[in-house]
Amino acid sequence: MKSCIRSSQGTRHPARITIQRDSTSSSVPWSTIDYHTKKKQRLADAYGNLIHSDATLLEPAVWTNDTKLALALRVVSEELGVSEDDLRRDVVQLTALMPDLVPGGPGARHADVVRVAARLGTAADCLLVLREELLDVNVSRAAAQQLPLLLLPPERLRAELQQVKALLAGCGPAGRQQLLEAHPQLLRSEAAVALLDEVARLFGLDADSSSSNSGGSSSSDGSSSDGNSSGRHGGAGEGAQTGARNEEALSGLVTPSRARAAALLGSNPDLAGMADCLRGQARGDRDPEYVADTTRASL
Repeated sequence: MKSCIRSSQGTRHPARITIQRDSTSSSVPWSTIDYHTKKKQRLADAYGNLIHSDATLLEPAVWTNDTKLALALRVVSEELGVSEDDLRRDVVQLTALMPDLVPGGPGARHADVVRVAARLGTAADCLLVLREELLDVNVSRAAAQQLPLLLLPPERLRAELQQVKALLAGCGPAGRQQLLEAHPQLLRSEAAVALLDEVARLFGLDADSSSSNSGGSSSSDGSSSDGNSSGRHGGAGEGAQTGARNEEALSGLVTPSRARAAALLGSNPDLAGMADCLRGQARGDRDPEYVADTTRASL
């Protein structure tokens, strides 16, 4: 009985009812809090078991975009303590900022749309950052398929985009634009890293990456030591040192194998469509032995 009560409390459905314990009756020896349910009325037998029938159900005949949005507005308004009317106005303003946004479309779940609309100021700042960093990309279309990006702090989003631009620099402007518009998930640096690593592995571009990395690290150490010594003697400012550290971090992110993979994608952008990491089937990310087994099988 207790497990059934817990499962019913965690359910989210269109209607909302409140069940309270009746101290004068022993037929229902438990109580619940407010929750959403599909039931029009809650009937129970003498043992407290729910009676299910078509007459007790309350749910839309068809789950359209309007009914899904109405449910998302109701749930998010309770989560954030904001009225549904205010949230609905925010959704209208968000769709005005993003003409390509279609609630319920690819990557735009109704709940995500409402949560982003509730933080409209942050979303607008993030859209400006996207426009500043990606001048040749349809920002409205790309962001509409990656709504969680609009919930990030603007400066963190800017850092993410700078990493993505550094990783895809070898693709060239046209290749990078085609990749980002065809695969908006590449706006996250970890997705871009996964794509380049997979392409490098599949085409054998990472054969000498270890030696190149060791050589690059030694040269970078030497250059950094020279830079530090010159900074000490020349009195470089803290801002210049911060910029140098950022550039060094970006250069460490773009390994030789990833640079070669980016160049290959620049001339053949359609290769990204066959990458498992962009299709949500990157088993190698979950099972490290899978990559090793695949590599051994191909030898």
